[in-house]
Amino acid sequence: MFMKRLIFLLLIALVPLEISAQSRLSDKGYVGDVSLSASFDSQIGAGVDLLTSHGYSFGNGLWLGGGTGVCMADKSDGMMLPIYTEARYSFLDINDNAHPFVGCKMGYITDFDETISFISPTIGVEFKRFSYFASYKIISSLHTFNLGISCSF
Repeated sequence: MFMKRLIFLLLIALVPLEISAQSRLSDKGYVGDVSLSASFDSQIGAGVDLLTSHGYSFGNGLWLGGGTGVCMADKSDGMMLPIYTEARYSFLDINDNAHPFVGCKMGYITDFDETISFISPTIGVEFKRFSYFASYKIISSLHTFNLGISCSF
């Protein structure tokens, strides 16, 4: 029950208050991102990831950066800390309002007892500053499917 309330409160925190006129990946320069995603797996139960990424947009839809955050799950011993690099490509010419994108995070995740590498390919759609995405996280023998929302700044 606690995890459901936490996910609900975090999703409300990401409700857009202001929407810019275009995709942040169409401009050159720094772009930051905060994302929230939820998952369920029979081994770890319900989980939530709150991540932040920071990097450089090349203005043509390509963005490269890195990030960190907090991952929590019902059946884990506590919080886990991911540290990763991320690449993202947004297809800017397809539609003025919605831009499909692909991306991938690669790095390490630790629970302070053990550090494990992970990879997480992502697909999604960007609406102005907000993105809705699905990702597949592979951590050793654990595979999870995540759904989430992110906000660029």
